Amino acid sequence: MDPNDFGYPTKPVAYPHGAPAGYQHPPHGGHAAAHAVPPPPGAAIPVAMPISGPGVAVVPPPASHSDSAGLIREEEPAPAAKCQDMPYAVCFLVHLLAMVIVAGWKGIPVVQEFEMSNSTSTDDHLGLSLLGASSADQNTFFSPGDAVKSLLAAAVVGAVLSALWIFFLIRWARALITCTVWSAIVVNIIAAGLSFWIFRVWFVALPWLLLAALAACFWWSMRRHIPFASANLSIASKAISNACMTVAYAYVSLALQFAWNVVWAFAAVGIAMAVIRGSRDHHHVKGADPARLDAADSPVLGSAVDDDDYAGNGSNVPSSTTGPLFAVAVALVFSFYWGSQVIRNTLHVVTAGTVGTWWATSGRSDPTCGSVRRACTTSFGSIALGSLVIAIVQTIRWLAESARSRARRSGNAAAACCAACAVCIIRYFENILKYFTSYAFCQVALYGNNFWDSGRQAYHLFNRRGWNAVFNDVIIDRTLMMGALVFGAICGVSCAIIGRLFIAKGTDEEQTGVVIITGVLGFVVGVLMCSIVSGVIESAVKTVFVCFADRPEALMATHPSEFAEITSAWYSERRDLMESAGYDRQFSVGPAGYA
Repeated sequence: MDPNDFGYPTKPVAYPHGAPAGYQHPPHGGHAAAHAVPPPPGAAIPVAMPISGPGVAVVPPPASHSDSAGLIREEEPAPAAKCQDMPYAVCFLVHLLAMVIVAGWKGIPVVQEFEMSNSTSTDDHLGLSLLGASSADQNTFFSPGDAVKSLLAAAVVGAVLSALWIFFLIRWARALITCTVWSAIVVNIIAAGLSFWIFRVWFVALPWLLLAALAACFWWSMRRHIPFASANLSIASKAISNACMTVAYAYVSLALQFAWNVVWAFAAVGIAMAVIRGSRDHHHVKGADPARLDAADSPVLGSAVDDDDYAGNGSNVPSSTTGPLFAVAVALVFSFYWGSQVIRNTLHVVTAGTVGTWWATSGRSDPTCGSVRRACTTSFGSIALGSLVIAIVQTIRWLAESARSRARRSGNAAAACCAACAVCIIRYFENILKYFTSYAFCQVALYGNNFWDSGRQAYHLFNRRGWNAVFNDVIIDRTLMMGALVFGAICGVSCAIIGRLFIAKGTDEEQTGVVIITGVLGFVVGVLMCSIVSGVIESAVKTVFVCFADRPEALMATHPSEFAEITSAWYSERRDLMESAGYDRQFSVGPAGYA
């Protein structure tokens, strides 16, 4: 195996402004890693290219040469900053502007008309009636003010727990990963014991024992990858803790996603009603009440559109309307997916750019603002293009799901089976595409290249170290998911206690209802806030992996303790590569041990 498989060069790295102090080029024919003298800690290592534009130091973009891993290139001039994939950015902005205009021009009047035609008196206290509260005691059970207090308490507790979550990941990443793996084994064994104790039948406990055995096999197969995953997670958390504005931008992205949902919903209702009314006018169908359009009549609220849905259902919608409605539904679904993916991937690019700047510089200033600027300007076209590709696949999957629903309703078992297989295949391809593009977006953030070049760079990375990336992400994703659930439960219990002490009033039943409501709200808010932080850290982990593969020596100059941590962990996983490349002798690294 090539000792350079993870980005350790067999040629000297070319520094465009001269080698740093203390660096000696190796003799011809030998390994650079075996003969190069590393720069002293703190020595600045110049880099070949900016993230996106002049003045921003990052790791150089990967390329290939004859005997290297294809992840570190020889000396190349830095290109001038320019907006990549500009036509796609323009198309997305035009699409966004059109949706906003339609939402205000068509959607809002339709919603106002609907509200005026329906009495809302029976819905004033729907939430309370569902909880068993009568109109006589609605003001003493759980008022809107109590709901606001509960949400504020959940937000405060969730913010504190999110900060603690980052702190725990920095200090005890490996312990958290180990606990996550072992907890799956222990929980399944406990469930098996409880099942046997309750039902007194051994085969009831068998599924839980099988799950415990699978969890044990997972630990055994992944145990040598845990040290490197722990180092990645710890370093990514340190980078995020140094750039707290990245987490703040994640909450801004959440608000943007909510705003996009509202705009899209108004635009979808307005467009659907315009198509239906236009068809009615064309067929001289009069007297139809727009309030009669229920969820089944709207293509944007149902899972499928066909003639049975719109003909003879009492909504005065002619069957010939289904063709235009279906086309509108497809366009609206595509629009929703594209907008959502752009928001999500912009956050990912912002996080990757922030971590890349932290990797290559030793400054303590928060680089988030510069990363946001680049993501929203020079890299926005690449984000729009990558999101467009994902949105197309998601729309195709929606079409397959719609076909499956129609086949089920019509009783066509063969068609339903074929559609279900198509949905499974498309969803599998969609997940692979999302995973691969997440690494392509890391390349976009680090090097400012267009989307297709970044995809090729990500392909070179996966061609060499793809399985390491998969193992790394599988281990870390399980830990982040478990952490979000645990901290969500803690937030829920804390909010339930706050609700019992400061909000609950009335009878015992009413106080119990308040405790349940505040506890559920706290759990939901806690999981949401910790998931946002975990999503940022997940993006940071992918960026750390890419940076370590592309330019590990940059971290040695800027953050030597983190460099020692991650190289020691990589030594534990791939000792053969480290020793054959001479990194164990050059940097005096040893194994980090197994979990």
